[in-house]
Amino acid sequence: MRKAPSRSSLLLTIGVCGAVVGFFLSIGVGVITARDAAVLPENAVSLPMSIAQVAGVPRQAGEAAGLTGAPKLSLMPVMAMGRWVEVPLGSRVAAVAGVVPPAGDLVDVEGAVLEAGAGMAGRYLLNGVECWGGALVHPSDAVDVVRGDDVVETIAVEARTVPQDLLFKGAGPFFALKNAGCPGVVEVRRGELTGEIFGTEEKVRPKPASVTRVRYRPREKKVVLTLDDGPSEKYTSAILDLLKAEGVRAVFFMLGRNVATRPALVKRMAAEGHELANHGYSHVLDETSSQADIKAEIERTSRAVKKAAGSPTVWFRPPGGVLTADILQAAQAAGHRVVLWDIDSEDWLAARDGLGAAAIVDSVLDPLPANGSVLLFHDGGGNRCLTVEALATVIRRLKAAGYGFCTLSELAGAAATYDYPS
Repeated sequence: MRKAPSRSSLLLTIGVCGAVVGFFLSIGVGVITARDAAVLPENAVSLPMSIAQVAGVPRQAGEAAGLTGAPKLSLMPVMAMGRWVEVPLGSRVAAVAGVVPPAGDLVDVEGAVLEAGAGMAGRYLLNGVECWGGALVHPSDAVDVVRGDDVVETIAVEARTVPQDLLFKGAGPFFALKNAGCPGVVEVRRGELTGEIFGTEEKVRPKPASVTRVRYRPREKKVVLTLDDGPSEKYTSAILDLLKAEGVRAVFFMLGRNVATRPALVKRMAAEGHELANHGYSHVLDETSSQADIKAEIERTSRAVKKAAGSPTVWFRPPGGVLTADILQAAQAAGHRVVLWDIDSEDWLAARDGLGAAAIVDSVLDPLPANGSVLLFHDGGGNRCLTVEALATVIRRLKAAGYGFCTLSELAGAAATYDYPS
């Protein structure tokens, strides 16, 4: 049976191994020589490492392999992050730097940080040249890190339409488009994340549209009662009862969605001689609406009215009285004439501010309306109790002052004269 090695034999073996390792390190990596020592600054920081650490072996594994207490490796001077230090021969750039190069940020076009660290990755430098973190460091080398570049948010370039102005000729609540002109086009550069615009360039200069305004003057003193935003079950029904009792016909500018849900009221309007008009389908049209959307809303409402009462609409009043070249062109393409009003009863304001029915009456009758005036009320879109109350007073006082009532089509068709610019 073989004897176990003695303690003295083990120590001898470890010593020999240490000498061999030292020899190969001096050949492959280079032990600091007298020449190397001459360039070592006096204030260099010494950072000794064990054989296991330099070789990338975990400390616990090194101890298990018997490397604990092994002879210290030779050191070399390097410039690490602007300081002279001593590190073991064979050290790598990442270990010498001691930090991960910071990444840049994601920024907007003005340089404000949108997301920290979301830019380009940082970089290691070895003697001023970009390198990877595992690059070998030699004596007197300089190791540094550089922050990654910021990334500017993606810039979108898009063409935007600039609406043309409207040039009006004449006066009155009826509008006719005579020359559509053309919208302008600008190229816009914006950040895709923030939407911030940082540059525009005009590509097409807009040309204004020419619009004629007309006022009809009937032979007899007449006005037109118009009501927007209905029909509503409660208020429209009450107004229809009032109009029937007074023998007055009116014009109802209806929302298509209300027509679709209350077809019986629409049918009653038509049966009692009132004119059915178009206010769009859902009261969403505004200055930004496209011709296609406007035309679709008008046509959808007209179909709903025809389904309920048998005839399509021919008059259109844009929600809020908004007028653009697109609205006028879309209405014309849908076979509708555009009309607003001469006198706003401001019943919506009285309802909102609690002013009372008298305020509505004064808005209409003080002073008395001119012959052929179009009066604006609302039978939907909110609490219209004050409208119902005020409308009864308005009708009776206008009758007493010698006024009659007619529809828009009657006003336009039977007018003896009209104000129309030459």
